[in-house]
Amino acid sequence: MLADRYADMPRLTPNIERTLSAEGRIAEAAPAVLTPGHLALIGSTWRMAWVLATFKRDQLLDGGRKNELDELATEAREVKETMGKALE
Repeated sequence: MLADRYADMPRLTPNIERTLSAEGRIAEAAPAVLTPGHLALIGSTWRMAWVLATFKRDQLLDGGRKNELDELATEAREVKETMGKALE
């Protein structure tokens, strides 16, 4: 089993643990511990992703590529839904 092969390694990231747990490869994911530094990093990463996504959205709209933007948004929603189901 994959989890057995890496049992002596340092902890996996929480997302990988949740995925392996959802797939039945490990018994359960370890509880996630988020330090203030982790939370600040998550916050700044989210803000930068938002800025870049907004910039790209504006470029697509200005270039008359609304259909491409709609397709990207649809795909993103599908991925989000799939990921949500995997983490349940």
